[in-house]
Amino acid sequence: MSMPPAAIAASDLPEILLRDALDFWCRLGDAGAAAPMADRLDLSQMDRRLLPHLALTTAPAEKDGRILGLFIGSAAAIAVGRDIAGRYLDEVYPPALYSTAYHFLALIAQTGRPVYETFEIGQDAGQRVMAARLGMPLFDHRGQVSRILLALHYRSCDRARSAGVRILQERSRLRHQTAHLVEL
Repeated sequence: MSMPPAAIAASDLPEILLRDALDFWCRLGDAGAAAPMADRLDLSQMDRRLLPHLALTTAPAEKDGRILGLFIGSAAAIAVGRDIAGRYLDEVYPPALYSTAYHFLALIAQTGRPVYETFEIGQDAGQRVMAARLGMPLFDHRGQVSRILLALHYRSCDRARSAGVRILQERSRLRHQTAHLVEL
């Protein structure tokens, strides 16, 4: 059994975009609720500057472990290189990146807590992409995590490259991955 990830205080999240997404998620819950309910999520109520950086997936399914992309904001779709809405992630992501995404989403579903993760992706063309993501669980009426709201922040480490970040356009290798449970 692996050790749980270290914790990070919500106020210590380095990306303001992710802190603002976490504030939105917290406001979805009722007073005293463990976490927001999936049926309370209304993306039309989201701050318009955050919406492009969001994605929404199902939690890993109990029977087959598959994850369905339900929504992907425009900035997140550009970074990924395609729109994953309506597609299973294992159909879109290369195996190594899918495995990383699966374990990240499974950790959120298992703990029922927000998880912050940073990682670096190296690509064949030599470009490096720094990524930060915050996964926030949404519960169904049985108390199970049924959906996961993601706030995604990608940036190229290579200033000379003017092209946008597209992590699925060429073979990518994951490096320097770190996950933290978020303390509210």
